[in-house]
Amino acid sequence: AGALRRHGFRCTVMLNASAAGIAAALRALCDVTKHSDAAVVVYVGHGLLFESDTPVEDERGGPPRPRRQQALVPVDIDESTADDPRVITGLDLALALELLDARCHNATLVLDCCHAVGMASDVATGCPVTRATVEALKHELIAQRAIRRRGEPTSCPVRVLASATVHQAYEIDEGTPGRPRKVGAFSRALAEVLRACPQDTPWWAVEARV
Repeated sequence: AGALRRHGFRCTVMLNASAAGIAAALRALCDVTKHSDAAVVVYVGHGLLFESDTPVEDERGGPPRPRRQQALVPVDIDESTADDPRVITGLDLALALELLDARCHNATLVLDCCHAVGMASDVATGCPVTRATVEALKHELIAQRAIRRRGEPTSCPVRVLASATVHQAYEIDEGTPGRPRKVGAFSRALAEVLRACPQDTPWWAVEARV
């Protein structure tokens, strides 16, 4: 957060966040973001990868492949039930990020977790699961898409990711003997680069230095 504040961002920090807390924070960020803003969502934690029994056709003509879905792991995931899964799915993130980018055309997602690539890239191909975020996101997203069809400029949200779809992210221990303190290696490196970069440095240059 300190590295982002150096670049002029106002930050809300959540520690040990619940699924409802993450969903509410995404909703609140979308609500307050204006056209002239730059918005960044940063997640440092655990990620999951799971597969649906329903395959998806290979667009290159190969054999059908498993339909995958990734998810962020909130602190209350162990309280999940069949009707209330306490996760934030890639579909949740895709919807929120697209809505955020429709508001400001300058949205960035940073994921320091396992299975990050593809986490929020495609609303259509994620395997169907019950979503933890509010249904209002979908309705407002439809309205934002209608505005775009009437001639609003479009953009592509930036994604700064720590790991490939089937790979893990790495941690480093910054604690002392007997008192471990695990931090994300990717987010630690990212913070160091942001502190060293001029304020007008584009994200592609930041990621290249990380």
